[in-house]
Amino acid sequence: MPNLLKNGSRERDYLDVFHHVTKVVSSATSLDEIVNFVLTSITDTLDVAGTTIRLLDEDSSQLTLQASCGLSERYLNKGPLESDKSIEQALQGIPVAIYDAESDPRIKYQLEAHEEGIKSILAVPIVAYDSVMGVMRLLTRAPREFTPEEIKFAVSLAEHCGVAIQHFRDTESRIRQVHYLEALHEVSQMVNTSLDVQTILDRIVLRLPQMMGVQATTVRLLDETGKHLVLVASRGLSEKYLARGSIDTEEAIQLVLEGKPVAMAHVTTDPRIKFTKEAKEEGIESILAVPITAMGEILGVLRLLSTTVREFSEEEIRFVTALAEQSGIAIRNAMHYEEVNRLLQTIEAERRFLQQVVDSLDVQLLAIDLNKNIILVNTKFQEAYDLTKESLIGSKCERFENPGSTEPCGHCLSCPFDEVIRNKYAVNFATRKESADGDSYFFDVILAPILNQEGEVENIVEIIRDITVQWLQEQQTLETEKMKGVLETSAAVSHELNSPIFAALGTAQLMKRSIDDKQRLIEDIELIIRNLKKITDLTAKIGRISKYQTRDYVGNERLLDIHGLE
Repeated sequence: MPNLLKNGSRERDYLDVFHHVTKVVSSATSLDEIVNFVLTSITDTLDVAGTTIRLLDEDSSQLTLQASCGLSERYLNKGPLESDKSIEQALQGIPVAIYDAESDPRIKYQLEAHEEGIKSILAVPIVAYDSVMGVMRLLTRAPREFTPEEIKFAVSLAEHCGVAIQHFRDTESRIRQVHYLEALHEVSQMVNTSLDVQTILDRIVLRLPQMMGVQATTVRLLDETGKHLVLVASRGLSEKYLARGSIDTEEAIQLVLEGKPVAMAHVTTDPRIKFTKEAKEEGIESILAVPITAMGEILGVLRLLSTTVREFSEEEIRFVTALAEQSGIAIRNAMHYEEVNRLLQTIEAERRFLQQVVDSLDVQLLAIDLNKNIILVNTKFQEAYDLTKESLIGSKCERFENPGSTEPCGHCLSCPFDEVIRNKYAVNFATRKESADGDSYFFDVILAPILNQEGEVENIVEIIRDITVQWLQEQQTLETEKMKGVLETSAAVSHELNSPIFAALGTAQLMKRSIDDKQRLIEDIELIIRNLKKITDLTAKIGRISKYQTRDYVGNERLLDIHGLE
């Protein structure tokens, strides 16, 4: 830009500079474009040898060289300027004019100024909305007294530059926020489209380095004890570095596990890092570590690792923290899903085992809820009624004989279902059913309660055992015993009756022979009467039989003990 001081009045030149600067900053696409134009404009307008613009870092509050003109790299890299008195005053909002830079005590690097040939310096604050954001310095190679007008122009242009920088920063911040929101949304969609924990972790370590411009990422989750971190996913790091050892005791990790993000720009010298030597060998310069959380619970640690020195901004830290929290929720949801899935698999395995057990029983078995709905049946029960499990489950137990019928089952009229619920103990009873062809079947039924943790009846188990064969065998045994008793009774009666009958018969025959002997006749008649009375007594005893006992007879036979009858 030509020296505008040669064209018209000084004030007109200043206005032209402001006009040009305003046009440039309004259309600038980068911060460097703004500061470089301002720096070149003021250098040419005030005819100085060199100019620098240093801005305060938003996070570290350290001055960072943003742009320079007319000065050597050696002089620019002479060291930090925060302790320079002229800089200190400028950062307080006060312009500082130094006539002799080689001897003025406010200048820290006097020797370097002499070597660079710097004679005079003007330092003015770069201000935006009453906040100092940096310092602009004008340097000459000839001694110079800066006029009030020049100082005022430099201050005004620096302020104009500050407002433009702040506006640009605000715009960039909004754009970054939009990008972060978009990235957060992208990650949210990415991690929430899967319920597999490892898939979610792999997606995080793949995408996050691209978003943040770092070279590596690791995810460590706390184990079941909640005390040890386990590496579950990583990207961009060697196996040797990953296997360097546990980082549980690192101060940085302990801070993160307390819920505090930790940004380290120089990890090879940071005392909060345990494996500094290994980090140096791996080429790691900076690390950002944030907690992975879900609903306030810390699940683990997410670390971003950079091979270049990186000062992570507060905005970046907030974004990564929010992303880690979003990822933590997805991880927790996936863990819950896996736990529920494992539980369901366990329940299903137990259900299959239970079904196998009940199917192996040689009895009919069904489980009934409190509304008398069938919730479990075994194969024996299905076969007994020739029905499928699907048709039985959910149906009322009163209708299992015929699901389409409104008639209750054989034992429902006297079923102790309510009694079992009320008294909470098992009930055993027998029931009889008639088949369609008129055959009778006999069953032994047990209703037993299943109690919950509160001791209340939750379900009822019904066990039905077909005892028809046993019942028929018992009936046959009873009939056999009864017939045996009849035969024994018949034999005993026959034996007992034979004696008086034989005596009466013999006596009658004798009477026939001794008809002339009256005395003998009377005795014989009395004998007949006595024996007939015996027959009468025996007949009466037989009619009163309630229990009996037998006695040995000839051979292996046994006879009813008539005299022992009761």
